[in-house]
Amino acid sequence: MRTFKHLLRIILAVLLTAYLLLLVAFNFGPAQRAVTRTVADVLAEQLHTRVHIDEVQVGLFNRVVLHGVAIDDQRGEPLLRARLMSAKIALRSLFAAPLQLRTVSLLDADISLYRTAAGQTPNFQFVIDAFSKPSTDKPSPLNLSIPSLILRRVNVVYDQRDVPVQPGRLQPAHLAFRNIDANLSLRHITPDSLHLRVRTFSFTERSGLRVEHLGFKLSADRRQAGISDFELRLPHSRWKQPSLSATYNATRSWADLWPTLRLRGDIRHFFLTLADLRAVAPLPECLQGTWTLEGSVDLRPDLVRVQRFAVSGMQGQVLLQGNARVQRQAGRFAEVRAEASKLQVHEQAMAHLLPLIPCSDTLRHMLQRGVARLEAQATLRYGKDGSGHARLTLHTPALTARAQALFSKGKADCSLHVDKLLLAHIAGNDRLPRSLNLAAQAKVGYEGRKMQSVDGSVQLSQIAMPHTTLSRLGLSGRYAADGAFRLKASSADPVASFTLSADGRMQGKRPTRLSVDAAIARFATDALGLRLGRLGSPTVHGQLHLHTTAWRGGIPQGSLSLSDVLLENLPSGEDYRLRQFTASCQPAAASGSHTVQVRSDFLRADLTGPLSVSSARGTLCALLQRALPTLPLGHSAQPLSAVWDVQAAVFRTDEVRTLLGLDLDLVSPLIVKGRVDSRPDGRTALSVFTDGLRYGGLELANPSVWLEGTAGNLRTVLQAQKEMGGRPVQCKLQVHTADSLLHTAFTWKAEAEKRYDGAFKTTTRFLPTDGRRTDFRTDIVPTTFTLADTLWHIAAGTLHYTDKNLEMRHIALSRDDHSLHIDGCLSQHGGDSIVANLHKIDVAYVLGLVNFHAVEFGGLATGRAVITRTEAGPQVQSALHIPDFSFNHGPMGNSLVRIGWQPETKRILINADLRPPYEGSTLVDGYVSLADKGLDLQVLADSTDLRFLRRYMDGIFSDFNGHATGDCRIYGPFKQLDFSGRLRASASARIDVIGTSYKVSGGQVTLTPGSFRFDNFHVADYRHGSGRASGELRHDHLKNLRYDFQVQADKLLCYDRQQEPDMPFYATAYGTGVVRLQGSPGRVSADIQLRPEAGTTLVYPQSQAGSVSTDDAMVRFRSVHDSLSASSLSRALNPQPAAEPSTAATPPATESDILLNFLIDATPQAEVRIITDPRAGDHISAWGSGPIRATFYNKGAFRMYGTYTLERGIYKMSIQDIIRRDLTLTPGSRITFAGDAQQAALALRAVYTVNGVSLSELNYGAGFSRKTAKVDCILNIGGTAAAPQVNFDIGLQGISDDEKQMVRQLIATEEDMNRQAIYLLGIGRFYTAGATADIGEGYGSQQQSAAAMRSFLSTTLTSQLNNAISSALGSKSRWSFGANVAPGMEGWSDLEVDGLLQGRLFNDRLLFNGNFGYRDRPTYGSNFVGDFDLRYLLTPKGTVSLKAYSQTTDRYFTNSALTTQGIGINLQHDFRRFRDIFHFERRRTRKQKKAAEAPPAAKP
Repeated sequence: MRTFKHLLRIILAVLLTAYLLLLVAFNFGPAQRAVTRTVADVLAEQLHTRVHIDEVQVGLFNRVVLHGVAIDDQRGEPLLRARLMSAKIALRSLFAAPLQLRTVSLLDADISLYRTAAGQTPNFQFVIDAFSKPSTDKPSPLNLSIPSLILRRVNVVYDQRDVPVQPGRLQPAHLAFRNIDANLSLRHITPDSLHLRVRTFSFTERSGLRVEHLGFKLSADRRQAGISDFELRLPHSRWKQPSLSATYNATRSWADLWPTLRLRGDIRHFFLTLADLRAVAPLPECLQGTWTLEGSVDLRPDLVRVQRFAVSGMQGQVLLQGNARVQRQAGRFAEVRAEASKLQVHEQAMAHLLPLIPCSDTLRHMLQRGVARLEAQATLRYGKDGSGHARLTLHTPALTARAQALFSKGKADCSLHVDKLLLAHIAGNDRLPRSLNLAAQAKVGYEGRKMQSVDGSVQLSQIAMPHTTLSRLGLSGRYAADGAFRLKASSADPVASFTLSADGRMQGKRPTRLSVDAAIARFATDALGLRLGRLGSPTVHGQLHLHTTAWRGGIPQGSLSLSDVLLENLPSGEDYRLRQFTASCQPAAASGSHTVQVRSDFLRADLTGPLSVSSARGTLCALLQRALPTLPLGHSAQPLSAVWDVQAAVFRTDEVRTLLGLDLDLVSPLIVKGRVDSRPDGRTALSVFTDGLRYGGLELANPSVWLEGTAGNLRTVLQAQKEMGGRPVQCKLQVHTADSLLHTAFTWKAEAEKRYDGAFKTTTRFLPTDGRRTDFRTDIVPTTFTLADTLWHIAAGTLHYTDKNLEMRHIALSRDDHSLHIDGCLSQHGGDSIVANLHKIDVAYVLGLVNFHAVEFGGLATGRAVITRTEAGPQVQSALHIPDFSFNHGPMGNSLVRIGWQPETKRILINADLRPPYEGSTLVDGYVSLADKGLDLQVLADSTDLRFLRRYMDGIFSDFNGHATGDCRIYGPFKQLDFSGRLRASASARIDVIGTSYKVSGGQVTLTPGSFRFDNFHVADYRHGSGRASGELRHDHLKNLRYDFQVQADKLLCYDRQQEPDMPFYATAYGTGVVRLQGSPGRVSADIQLRPEAGTTLVYPQSQAGSVSTDDAMVRFRSVHDSLSASSLSRALNPQPAAEPSTAATPPATESDILLNFLIDATPQAEVRIITDPRAGDHISAWGSGPIRATFYNKGAFRMYGTYTLERGIYKMSIQDIIRRDLTLTPGSRITFAGDAQQAALALRAVYTVNGVSLSELNYGAGFSRKTAKVDCILNIGGTAAAPQVNFDIGLQGISDDEKQMVRQLIATEEDMNRQAIYLLGIGRFYTAGATADIGEGYGSQQQSAAAMRSFLSTTLTSQLNNAISSALGSKSRWSFGANVAPGMEGWSDLEVDGLLQGRLFNDRLLFNGNFGYRDRPTYGSNFVGDFDLRYLLTPKGTVSLKAYSQTTDRYFTNSALTTQGIGINLQHDFRRFRDIFHFERRRTRKQKKAAEAPPAAKP
């Protein structure tokens, strides 16, 4: 035993030694190289290509390693390059199956595979062929095991070279797998089983597809297969599947696998980010989120079933759940069932998904509004026999729909119900229905895939339009496979009531037969929110009948009839009625011609001809070609020999104005009649004429057009009479062809005091060309014309156009030293030019010829204009010098204007330098764009004269003068001009409506888009008043003007107008305060807060001079509304420029809304004068104070609030124009306004003092026989202004209280008081009731008459003296003087003379009243009497004042006089309650003052 063991060790040692020696021998240099060459040669011989191996190593344990392996394909291109290849073979597998390679490795290898073209063998095909050669030996069954297969850094490239590469896309024809790393385990593979494990597998494809990890286990035999632990990871996706199994029966053959296959599995943990697949398919960015998939799959050869299928993505914004089943029988489709139990798409996802739908932008926007989010359920079943059903329920914010289709063999019944379809919201059009409900039914018959018939109906149960709701609308119809159709529609809704029926047959896209009958009882388009273009939204009534029988040459044969058509509520305000319109078209006798007849209320026409646009164009081409053979007509024009006969009469143009919006009127019917014959021997004669027509502002009398002649000689005459400048002008244009020449002559002649006539004649020859261009030569015939007795000469000249070259020679127009000459040429090559020389051309004259009067330009232009050609087009440069240039009759000075044309941008470049004789200038630079229909001008003003603005200020300002300095930009489209810039301006003007002139200076005008801002302007009148004004004028491109101005006035003259017949007052008013004016189209408001200043006089004449009044009342009041109407005030505040005279009656314009708010702080500096009798000079003058608030609305009422308290006043009154009296209004008299001015409460007290009145007239006793006194005649006026109440009283001065009491006892009743007061006013004495006891009646009466006469004479003398003194002092004097002469009882021996003196000094702060007199009576100690009252106002309103006085008082019992003097201080305080006497208002804060000065808001 020990010997056996020892022997065994020796054998193993020998074997191991031999193995090691053999291993060393193989890895020894020469042997190794030999082995390497041998292996390479064997492979090269086997593959028939070059094979190179750097080194072959044989390692321990049967490991073979190849280094530096390079194999080329049979074209010599690299096929394989590997740094290292190794394999380890199990020795046991060499002697017994299975063949087991323990470890196979491939490191750092590049494999290049390609195919040159489709159908060609790939470059690796020879390798497959080399190892698949047939062998005579019986093949051994496959039994292989590779426990470990490792790939590291392997690159595999495959290209099909005839297919272009698309970068960024995965292409099967171009694959490039980089960095393949794999670890596989093929446990064994036999013909009956396979066991494979992929531990890891990753790669990157050049398109961007990257697999980070793939792993799974696969076990399969002939009955079943299973995959477990499946995991796939992409950069952002993951799929992990625990198991997936399949059963089958392939025991006999693998061909039996598919018929017996059944695959089942649950898909879970499937998360796919579509961004990982962007190389496989170009997916939108919105879909490249993470999607999840779940469900159960059951796959059989005869059944595919998916259950509990759920897909969600876009962060849960999309969800689809459902089931599906597809059944097959005998290899054919048998049935399909599908159910989408839930489909939800939320708003955010829908916003990303809708852009993916291939449709127009309009439809996409509609879908975005209508399908902002979606919820749906659907089911489908369809069998191979054609039976089944489909149902769909859809919910979106804009609709709810239910659809169903039932299928049976050869037919389908379909229905659709839609609730609350928000059509206006979906379409984004408010004129469409806001919502509608409809139900539709359809029965479809089909055979195979071809439709045979369709019968359907639609019922609209409710249509909610913007202004109404429609109901009871229905539509039904039928269409058959042979093209026959029938359609009926009706509506019983009051807003849209109509019936329509149509039937016919279609052939292709054109109906061969069609009949339509429609009756519209009422169709109110305004209620439906529809607009019919120029017709607006009318209400339509009428009937239509259409019948066609066939089509011939593309023209329908049949008739059309409209009857009883009525269009109501048109924009013009008038209704349009068409009683009958019929049109018919039938074949004519001539081949290819048709006859059209039209009969209607406004037109009667018969037309026979080919009736097509191409035929009409061909006829015209034939006429021109024969008349002017050299005139090129273009290759597309095909002359046609045809005959057209026309006879028509247009009776009215209502249809043209209503339907086409053309302002066209006919004086008489327009007649068209004649024939147009383009045949070689044909003759044309056509006339068009009427007695007169008006188109817009163009009026023509007796216009006519005549066309007549043969093919080679045509003559056309156009003539009409037009009134120009108030004179009729007969114009005629004659055009005729002869000898291939075109002769034209335009003549005119006017019947006027001055001569207006002339002619312009040309002859044109069209030159032969290749037909692709038009060349001609025009010769101007020398003629003359006369304008306003001025003779102008037109010189002979030529205009030659050849191959885009224009030549103008000797074209001239001249008179005296005024001329225009044009010469030059323009060629394609450039360098040439056309020059126009002007000399003293009257700009206004030229603009008048073209009837351009939008603005007025004046001056004589001298200069030249040069036209050159550039690559972009003609270029114009001109320079004009215009001395004494005027704009709107405003002088602008000497002007140098440069004008150019820029063809690249189609702009007229303008540069102007205007310099007046005095200092200053105006520079204008910019352009007018014809392409953009706009302009951009920069104006730099330096003392620019603004008198050109007078045109726009007529009726508002007069004598306007001014200058402006600054810069201004005018830009924008012609209809949307805007301004920007800054200007400093000064101006002077008279405002006619208020009669004052102002100077405005020192302010700044800021121009911004839509606004003119006026800042801090100094305003001055011509009488030392001033103020500050600011404001803004807003506009919408010079339309819809709105203004807001505020004026701070300081003793500013606000009104100064003298008496006018149609004005109820006149005044001169100065004021200090704030005036705010606001206005817009149709509205004017003013907030006026002023304090009248010295010099203010308001005169209100109550009756016109010269009128005789029958009213005997001594005091009369009138309403201001009797003379001042709202309309006159509206005209005063909104003056309009004088309009052109018109013979047509113009309806009165609607008055603007005028709102005025007044807050007047009246002061004694303002005089209010009421003229009671202008003929006699009677008037009341008053000075007072008090806050007055007033509001005026021209369509409402005039209201006044406040109390006007008189401080002084005078009433100059005459009795029967003989006796004149001056009554003094006592301080404290007042007028209180509480709304209606006519209901103002009056509390006035007027006093007239009669000096030296004898008390003996009262017959009281001897004590009164020689006693005189001053008597005050007092008028107390109360009540209201509309109903005043007047009572009289008297006051006695210079006598004792006892004497006053005695007089009061004698005048006890109101009747006695009125009698005595009137008697005192009339003759200055008391009225004596009867004679005294001791004197006879005759003597008493005689004595009383004598005394009355003396009193009357003294009164007359006093009045004359006062008038003389007043005239000497003047009306503007601050001093007044009066005299009173009174005889005594003894006549002139006891005369009394009194002088009255009043004065106001130091801005009316110092007041003086004096009474000085002489009494020639022995009872008084002194004959001289002097009383005075001196008062100085310490406050503006006189509440605190100093007073000094001296007063003489007569003493009754002692027949003497007593003089009293004094000095003191007066305090005046208004109060309502007794305790208010001791309460004084605190000084107001600045904010309170500002709030009090703010103008009140206007309230209509």
